[in-house]
Amino acid sequence: MISDKRTSGLLGQLGNIKNDEEFEKYISENTFNNYSDDKNNALTFSAYYNSILAEKSIPLKNAIKESGLPDYAYQIVNGTRSNPSREKIICLCIAAHMNITETKRALEIAQAGILYPKNIRDAIIIKHINTDDFSVMNINCDLDKHGLPCLNDIK
Repeated sequence: MISDKRTSGLLGQLGNIKNDEEFEKYISENTFNNYSDDKNNALTFSAYYNSILAEKSIPLKNAIKESGLPDYAYQIVNGTRSNPSREKIICLCIAAHMNITETKRALEIAQAGILYPKNIRDAIIIKHINTDDFSVMNINCDLDKHGLPCLNDIK
């Protein structure tokens, strides 16, 4: 089970580990694996994304259309396109109506930078997610209003 300890406390605990037994105990009590599912299979962005769509009953066709990434998105979602950009992952997350926790996990699985609330651009995206405004177009309007690059403008 994962603990509710603060990261700073966990770093201190890691610094005090003296042997493999203590380390294994630390792992079992304080960590999780973003890289595998419950059956220890590698968790891909594609698998995670499709599971979220199924859970929310959102047809893939609709999510792809709302993402603004027509053909390219299909390649990402079916796993034939590897290493999609952070921007494209965010667009797909928005189109899948992912909340902030689901979006963070998707970005981690894709090994892309998570949304950072001190970054004005990320703060705008977070605001839209937290208010259930899952429109890439609305987010782009808000970004443009603040003189920031729109989603998909950054490669």
